[in-house]
Amino acid sequence: MHAIFANLFICLGFAASDCSSSTCPQIETESIDGNSFMQKRQAHVAMAEGKISLAVTDGKMVSTERDFYSSKMNSRGDFEVHRSFLGASPAVAAPACAVDAYAPSILENQWMANPLEWTASHCSHMDTAVADTWISQNEKGNFGANIFSTICRSGQVPQYIEPLAGLLRDPRFACNGRDTAQDLFSLDWLVFPSRALLTAGAKARFYDAGGSTFGDALHQFLKIYKAHGIVFDEVYVWEFRQQGKESYWRGVDAKIRAFWEPRVTFYDGIGVTAEKDSEHNPVSRIFGSCAPQDFCSFKLDIDTPEVEFPLVQQLLSTPAETQAKLDEFFFEHHVEGFMQGWWGRHVNGTFNDSYRIFADLRKLGVRAHSWV
Repeated sequence: MHAIFANLFICLGFAASDCSSSTCPQIETESIDGNSFMQKRQAHVAMAEGKISLAVTDGKMVSTERDFYSSKMNSRGDFEVHRSFLGASPAVAAPACAVDAYAPSILENQWMANPLEWTASHCSHMDTAVADTWISQNEKGNFGANIFSTICRSGQVPQYIEPLAGLLRDPRFACNGRDTAQDLFSLDWLVFPSRALLTAGAKARFYDAGGSTFGDALHQFLKIYKAHGIVFDEVYVWEFRQQGKESYWRGVDAKIRAFWEPRVTFYDGIGVTAEKDSEHNPVSRIFGSCAPQDFCSFKLDIDTPEVEFPLVQQLLSTPAETQAKLDEFFFEHHVEGFMQGWWGRHVNGTFNDSYRIFADLRKLGVRAHSWV
């Protein structure tokens, strides 16, 4: 198997990209609050009240009195997502692809063959050196094709993407005595694209379903994208919890607000819907507004499977439209299994379903990622 994939990458002419430490600066921690994390906050409260007692040791959940969630709550009572670096460019030094293509890595193929068994005790199957290399190469470059998968659109150069492996989050999570709460909301494992995906003169749009406040996850998304050469012309944000304009922008630097506010359309107190003809169905909005040459990215995290899953199904059931209109997708799929201790009973499907969803979208040319 190793020889087959080595030959495949040689034939395609893939070579590693690079990024020195001086061009991969550090960025500060961000935080998220609001409706999209309500279930996690409720889980924290339940744990604090002694209703839930959990811990993880080498990938196995055991009873304990320790509250892992408390260490991730800031002074405002919010959970924090964090990324330690902006990341290297994942563009591969190779000719543009003639057709849309997706090449899963060796690591991804191994996990795809055993998603239920391996995610049940993921630390037993996620080698520490592999996990550390994954994070290091994402930060500094020199991506290895044994770990990182490759995705390409017709007419564009191929780019690396994180493999579908492990619990579809930071591969170090809950292993080797690491701080479980710290890694739970880590974004260090996600590979963001380079500006090589952009078409001159086209629009770039970001659709955020479950937007919280600007200073939280959205600001971090936009900052990382901008560091990779992608600046969005239009940003659409839905947040079910009504808060008011000033609350949404609270704490944001005046220069940052002046730059982004004219680009942001904020649906305050309005949740997304799966009704196909609604202006608040983000998939329908993408299909109606994004041209094939545009760059359109969609983050879905409202912790409501009965709305989320039909939106995902809408993407999968109209492959030609999805392939033409959507470039990148972030989705936290709540499923049965190891992570249910954090997600609770409100789940839909298994890790096998998650792997299949992301793989099917990647085969359409969509950079589909799991989210936290």
